[in-house]
Amino acid sequence: MSREATSSYRLPNFTDKPKLYIIAAEGQKTEPQYFNALKKHYEKNHRESRLHIHVLERHPDMGGQSAPKYVQEMLDNFLQENKSYDFQDYDELWMVIDVDRWKEETLLELINACRQKNYFLAISNPCFELWLILHLTEFHNIKDEIEAAIAKSQKCKQLRGSLQQDLHLSGNYNDYIPFINQAIKRAKELDTMPEIDYPSNISTRVYRLVEKLTYLPKKYTSSNLNNNQNGYILKQPASNIKQNNQNFLPKMEHKMTHNDMKVIAIYHNKGGVGKTTVAVNLAAALRNMGKRILLIDIDAQANATFATGLVKFLFDEEDDLRSANVFHLLKDSENGFIPELRRQSKDFNTPEIDIIPSHISLIDKQNELNVYASSRWRLDKKIQLISGEYDVVIIDSPPSRDIYAEIALIAADYLLIPSDLKPFANQGLPNVRNFIRLIDETRISIGKVALKIIGVLPSKILSNPKYLAHTFEHQKQHVIDKYGFEVMNNRIIDRKILADCFSKDIEIGDLRIPDPKSIFKQDKNSESAKEFNELAIEVLEKMGINQ
Repeated sequence: MSREATSSYRLPNFTDKPKLYIIAAEGQKTEPQYFNALKKHYEKNHRESRLHIHVLERHPDMGGQSAPKYVQEMLDNFLQENKSYDFQDYDELWMVIDVDRWKEETLLELINACRQKNYFLAISNPCFELWLILHLTEFHNIKDEIEAAIAKSQKCKQLRGSLQQDLHLSGNYNDYIPFINQAIKRAKELDTMPEIDYPSNISTRVYRLVEKLTYLPKKYTSSNLNNNQNGYILKQPASNIKQNNQNFLPKMEHKMTHNDMKVIAIYHNKGGVGKTTVAVNLAAALRNMGKRILLIDIDAQANATFATGLVKFLFDEEDDLRSANVFHLLKDSENGFIPELRRQSKDFNTPEIDIIPSHISLIDKQNELNVYASSRWRLDKKIQLISGEYDVVIIDSPPSRDIYAEIALIAADYLLIPSDLKPFANQGLPNVRNFIRLIDETRISIGKVALKIIGVLPSKILSNPKYLAHTFEHQKQHVIDKYGFEVMNNRIIDRKILADCFSKDIEIGDLRIPDPKSIFKQDKNSESAKEFNELAIEVLEKMGINQ
């Protein structure tokens, strides 16, 4: 297959190479026949368009193998066999696959591989047949039957056969072409969460490929083309193709991860080092600087949840956090998203901050999450969905090496390690280093970069002047020399006012209800408030964020 030979695709006074769409599909017959029908339609009716479709055929050695990895191999083999071919940056290689029976881990591995190779994905849940059905009827007409079926893919095939008969269609895929616009519209309506990696509800993203292949006029010139880094796209097409492209280009999805938002995990595997005090007051300091802040409490002790004023109850029956907390963000990909679970702190700071609360019940939920490896990067995926809403996300992590700590460090861009610099805290630093090494293996395997360490933050430090002048300086240097961690310039002195912030309460009737405050609400002119302001400035500088 030579692009140089297809001169009928060229436009005068423009680049002489048409844009190629190379398509590999999971199905042996249905998908190739559909796209080949589309290709023939274009060759007949759009000879002057800058479009060339090539549908890959299965290699005989592959037989009936249909796992996603074999579809990926089709594209890999195509590139390997055509090394000398003059591919352009604007060419696109597509995989058309089904969620079907494949495990979430299999799909996520495929998605990450496609990001690295710059392959595009058109995924259907449960199968490609759903895309064909949407040419023939509205989804609500067959919704109940598909949802009730155990074998959903088989049910879709049966329904398509019945609809073809009812509409007196021959089964030739040319019969579907007049209904493509309807199918695209219906598929878009089903794709209620286009930002996530693959459709978790019954829906199909084949429209993303077909829309690119069909929304082109019969004749056009360079005057109504827009040349950008992703190739040539129409200015103001029938639908907003440019926006849709940005939603699913693999290169851009990876580039867009967190957008300009930064995610910081506050972590040390030694407890009692002021981790939560740092998390909540750093969040308050950044919020006071005008930054949009989300605090995620993923520690079963729920100290950050308490410290930000969300535990305004004394009795179990008043607990409004049990049914909506961070666990519901982690337990599955279809439900529990940040916008519906976040709370606002209560009389904690001015202005208040957004929080995903924790709960003591997290202790009993670990086994549910340990079953699937994908649980470990689900928080990361859900944070990506709100990347435009916050400047900084802070995760208060547990002082352990459990699954919640793994989740936090996988989701973070940066790590801040509070430490009182005492022997036990220092002796825990090698464990922190080893833990980071293991976490980085997972991060790289899912397409992320290694965790960036902001540094060890001296916290809960004694205020004694002699200690600060001598012992403290030796302790800092010891951390640098022996453990290889950078020590931050700022420090947090252990003052009574910080403890008072957490222990405040308010009298309501005959009861005294917890009423904790940030250090800034407690006393914005205190030395501790000044320290947290300086810490916030240093953190922003290390992350490359303007104040």
